[in-house]
Amino acid sequence: MDETQGSTTYTQSQHTEAEITAADFGFVKGEGLVTVTVEEAENLQNQADEPVPPKHTLFHKRVPTFGVSLKMHKNNSLRFMAKSHATSLTQLSSWMSSAFKLTTLVSENIWRNLFQTVGIATHGSWVINSSKQVRMRMRQMEEAQLRPSGGQQTYDFSTMYTSMKLGNEPDICHDGVKQNMNRYVDLVFEYQKQSTGGRKERGKEKVLMLKHKGLGGWRTRDDASQKDTNNLKYVSAERLKQWLEYLLKRLFVKVGNQVQQQVVGLPMGTSCSPFLANLVLFVFEFEYFTEQISSIREWSSTSSTEALDPTRRHTIQQLRRLAQCTRYIDDL
Repeated sequence: MDETQGSTTYTQSQHTEAEITAADFGFVKGEGLVTVTVEEAENLQNQADEPVPPKHTLFHKRVPTFGVSLKMHKNNSLRFMAKSHATSLTQLSSWMSSAFKLTTLVSENIWRNLFQTVGIATHGSWVINSSKQVRMRMRQMEEAQLRPSGGQQTYDFSTMYTSMKLGNEPDICHDGVKQNMNRYVDLVFEYQKQSTGGRKERGKEKVLMLKHKGLGGWRTRDDASQKDTNNLKYVSAERLKQWLEYLLKRLFVKVGNQVQQQVVGLPMGTSCSPFLANLVLFVFEFEYFTEQISSIREWSSTSSTEALDPTRRHTIQQLRRLAQCTRYIDDL
């Protein structure tokens, strides 16, 4: 628990587990993410004439439980885990993960387009999803003769998960997970609105079409024809932000007989937490590079003397190097 000492990561919940799961059931059922509780489904199984809802729509009346894992590469130190399989917000987190898989494809294009404005070709943002991608990008750097002169360097944000501000108190926190993710969602959805579809579809609001199995895609919003089913959801920017806000306010974990609420940091073990951690940092990185590129971008024609300005040339060289960085959540 060293990573959580010295911070108010958790606070004692004023609600019982039954009260928490009852409220969660009301929200996720209202969103069409669940149908009945597991107990109700078991009763339906005993009635031959009643159809049993799909397994992935069954609601579980429990909150995540406290657990730890050993970090073998760090002298067997303990790492907190929120064991979130088959809990009250499992379906919400799962559908959010599906949404962010699709939005990530778009934000990668936005990142590449940003760098292309100053003539820098990049493989994509710093975000990667596996160590295999690190090796692949290192090989690409070798082929492009971009080996760093000082060798490879790595950095680890050792307490990132447990120190991220959630942003549930906007008057105090203006740059938490909630605020950054809202900016991210607005960025991606606005890009899709303005740049995708035929001539008649551009400028029209887009929604995510999420599938229970499979990747899904983007669609022009049509409230009349786009109806949710058990296996298909249509998610607008506002709906995704509502899901996010609810999740961040409902990060409960059971420790023995006590229920604690996480008020700082993201719980490891919740399926969409890696996406949230990655994309919050993506927003910081994207905004930094946007500012840097805007300072040197040629918004109008310039003379050859201006084009050779040493400060601008140095900044572009620095951007070319930084464009080769990779980050696997909290490892840069």
